[in-house]
Amino acid sequence: MPFLWPIDRTPSSSRPEVISSNALAPGFFATDTNAQLIASPRGEEQRVRCPAKRWADPTEIAGAALFLDSPAASYVNGHTLTVDGGVSATYLA
Repeated sequence: MPFLWPIDRTPSSSRPEVISSNALAPGFFATDTNAQLIASPRGEEQRVRCPAKRWADPTEIAGAALFLDSPAASYVNGHTLTVDGGVSATYLA
């Protein structure tokens, strides 16, 4: 189950007059914290399950966060933006 990173009622740095309620739901990201998991058989199972066939780099969630903080997302509210390489699309498969 992906962890939800809430951006709840957060004033936008680019649009301080706007308060939106959105969230990021990251998938499997390669970090120092989970390096042992990545190197384990379980980590390999997670990598293979991901349609992208890899763990994400932490910088890859930055674009999603920047989008939600930009004028391009001015009409986006109450949304959870999933950044998981397609893993959540496989739940019903």
